[in-house]
Amino acid sequence: MVSQGGHGEFYLLISNEKIRDHLFDLLQRNRYRPEVKAGLNELSSALKDRHDAIVLLDNESVAIFGVGIFVKIKAAAPDSRIILLCEQTHRELVKEAMEYGSYGCILEPYAEWEVLTMVRHILSDTQPRKRRPGKGRKKS
Repeated sequence: MVSQGGHGEFYLLISNEKIRDHLFDLLQRNRYRPEVKAGLNELSSALKDRHDAIVLLDNESVAIFGVGIFVKIKAAAPDSRIILLCEQTHRELVKEAMEYGSYGCILEPYAEWEVLTMVRHILSDTQPRKRRPGKGRKKS
């Protein structure tokens, strides 16, 4: 699953239908190909042997599956990047999410620029670095 000339696989485990639809549409409009997963088992299966996976979760999914969801996602795909989408009323989850290995958190209203900036940062981190001609180790 390649997106915008870069690598990255997008998985949405978002229980809130309105938020899920908003993020799915946003990613598609920007030529990414998100996949919606119905539950943690389905997500874990999809993540097996995946590299550069980006998982978007909402605080409702964390409430359903518990904070151990972060550990389970990392166990399935250690290099995955998790973005928590968090309502203002549940912002206490941000600290826990970061402690359990979340890449970042976005507080509602989930502005397009904010989501896309975080996605682009993740994708730039996972892109192989191009070497400049003439730059490299000196030969002795």
